[in-house]
Amino acid sequence: MNRNEIQKNPPAHSGRKLLLVVLTLVLLIALGAGVTMAYFANASGPLTNTFRPGSVGAEIGESFDGSTKTAITVTNTGDSPAYVRVRLVSYWVDGENNPVAKSSVLPAFTMGDNWQKVGDYYYYKAPLAGNATTTNLLASSITLSAEGGAKQVVEVLTDSVQASPANAAKEVWGMTFDIGAKTWSSVS
Repeated sequence: MNRNEIQKNPPAHSGRKLLLVVLTLVLLIALGAGVTMAYFANASGPLTNTFRPGSVGAEIGESFDGSTKTAITVTNTGDSPAYVRVRLVSYWVDGENNPVAKSSVLPAFTMGDNWQKVGDYYYYKAPLAGNATTTNLLASSITLSAEGGAKQVVEVLTDSVQASPANAAKEVWGMTFDIGAKTWSSVS
């Protein structure tokens, strides 16, 4: 064989070498991509959803000494700003705390600062931050009566609604709050 014949008819094993080189490169690329994907899949670890909705709630605080209430406050037990309101309900009970059929009128008292009475409710005149407490509803004490073995009770009821969005109190209570004037008004 001469030199010209070798160049015209290369040996069959050189095609196999080329195929072997190409297959080796493809295998190395696939192996590299697999290792890279495994690294990134394990590098971030499990993800935790950190979304937590806000909450509002109300807890009543009272100072009561026998027949005299000297303080009524409300604490927002949630973590979001809320509007709070209070309703005072008067009734009579016997010595065993059973209701007595007797007409009852809420004793007179002077309302504290930052409170406004609308209808049967006393509204706090500011959004109450989470875990914050209102000022005292009572600027004067409430003295309860006792007659013929029965005593008067003034029960404090409260509820709260989120301060945001601005129309939440309107939708839930039918009331609007003017932040600038710090006044409540009913929606007609």
